[in-house]
Amino acid sequence: MKALGLEISKLKRSRLWLTLALATGLELVWATALTVISLAKAPSGIAVTTGYAIGSATDVHNLVAPIISAVVASRLASTEHDSTMLSQLLADGQSRTSLFLAKLTTALAICSVPVIALVSTTTLVATASGVPTDLGMTATWLGGLLVANIAMTAIHLVLALLVHRQALTLSVGALGGLLGTLTDVIMPNSVAAVLPWQYPALLSPVRLVFGEGTTTGVAPVDHLGAYIVIVIVIGLAATALAQAVFNRQVTR
Repeated sequence: MKALGLEISKLKRSRLWLTLALATGLELVWATALTVISLAKAPSGIAVTTGYAIGSATDVHNLVAPIISAVVASRLASTEHDSTMLSQLLADGQSRTSLFLAKLTTALAICSVPVIALVSTTTLVATASGVPTDLGMTATWLGGLLVANIAMTAIHLVLALLVHRQALTLSVGALGGLLGTLTDVIMPNSVAAVLPWQYPALLSPVRLVFGEGTTTGVAPVDHLGAYIVIVIVIGLAATALAQAVFNRQVTR
């Protein structure tokens, strides 16, 4: 808890909250616009449900989530790179494990803000448009997006801590965002299951089905429960591996 409190105190001197507010605001405006347009122009014969609203908004998050994760990881690591803070913390007895896990916990908590904002806003927009609320599907979407952050944030964080030039971490996040838009376009779910940057798309409970240039339906994702378990396992494995790499590097 002491290590986590220290990480939170470091945020007071950071401009991370401004960056997060701008990124979240951009995502909400973009996703809301797409959702409103999609609900207003839904093709006849398609049931406008919570799943339809989720499918309309989710593509934006698939692109933005990896970028936000990389930016947050980069900003949390910059404190140690910009000063002798890391050496001081280690000299004062803080373990490398507690330092990494505190930063990862802080990063995941921060990355949950745009997730909660997106799900809440999309639900409100859909409800205001007369769409019946499916709380079960909404909760599944929220839980999936939160879990999806674990593996890619652990990877971004260890990169940010080990490499002084944060351009690498930010580039990985940007490329991951582009990769996240490819799920079900050119990449099947079985492949996306081993690519952490595709997890926000993979764990969406529905997919919009397209045909002849228009939406033709909404399809539930098969084996979603199995994918959630896989993502959790890979997230824990990525955390353990990133921790091990961080420990080994800083002792050299």
